[in-house]
Amino acid sequence: MGVIGIYYIPDPPTPTYTPPGLTTLPPISTFALTNRLYRATSILPSQAPSSPTAPAQPQLLQLLEAPHHSRYIIAVLTTPGASSPSPSSSQTQQQQQSASQSLQPTPTPPTPQQPTATQSQSLQQSPPPPPQHVITTTPDLLHLLKHKLTSQWHERQHLRIEGRVWELNNGEFRVRVGGIMKSGVGQMVKGAVVEVEWVGGEVLVEEVVREVGEGVVGLRGGRWCWGAGEGVEQVGRAWAEVLRFR
Repeated sequence: MGVIGIYYIPDPPTPTYTPPGLTTLPPISTFALTNRLYRATSILPSQAPSSPTAPAQPQLLQLLEAPHHSRYIIAVLTTPGASSPSPSSSQTQQQQQSASQSLQPTPTPPTPQQPTATQSQSLQQSPPPPPQHVITTTPDLLHLLKHKLTSQWHERQHLRIEGRVWELNNGEFRVRVGGIMKSGVGQMVKGAVVEVEWVGGEVLVEEVVREVGEGVVGLRGGRWCWGAGEGVEQVGRAWAEVLRFR
């Protein structure tokens, strides 16, 4: 798995949107992806906001099923408002078996001291993402959330994506294009996504993926999302950002 960039288009021209750079090329296959978003049902005292008028920010859990990237479910646990660094992802058997225990709501770390005026301006320009835990797990976790952990986690959203796959530059790039559909409300379209993946053997920077997406594929009218880390960690963070509260 190489570098991936995901381009979100909020208002695609058609439900079966195809970027202009791909209209003359035949797709090689199809793909499907699902994302379930859960929200913690309670806020611990240490998680309560400092101001009585500030909204509470419970933890969010997203379960991503993307068979083209991983045969396991990618679980992304996000703690809004926290500032601690997120750990590296792991695919060990021990983490998969203990996933349900690690998903209990935990308190947000204390707020750090206020930065200087110069630091504040820099932070406003590039706000840091909330800390996240990314692991791979099995469908057993989904069963627990549906039948055993309903008092701790409430499903807020269920999205699915179905689309087509193209290859560029002799297979060095894979481009997946699909529409975001919201489950439970018929065929409600929530936008379109384009995943540009570099699968070549050499190390590649994000800027090259961006140039392929905008210059070759012809992406316009949306925004890029990138995932920190490598492998399934990168995939989980990028898709979690794109699909959260669509």
